[in-house]
Amino acid sequence: MQLIISEKPSTAKIIAAVVGASDKEYDGKEFCYKGNGYYVVNARGHLYSLGM
Repeated sequence: MQLIISEKPSTAKIIAAVVGASDKEYDGKEFCYKGNGYYVVNARGHLYSLGM
C-alpha cells in the first residue's frame, strides 16, 4: 500500500478518483479513501506552513 497525503479534503477526493481508491471510510471525524494499493488522506492545515 502507498500513502498519499493531500492538503485539502477536496484534493484528496480527486486524487482518490485518479488512482482508483474508491472505498471511502469514515471514522467519525475524517474520511480516508482506499483501494487499488493506495490510501488517500488529507492533512489538517497547510503542509507548507507547518514545515516552516
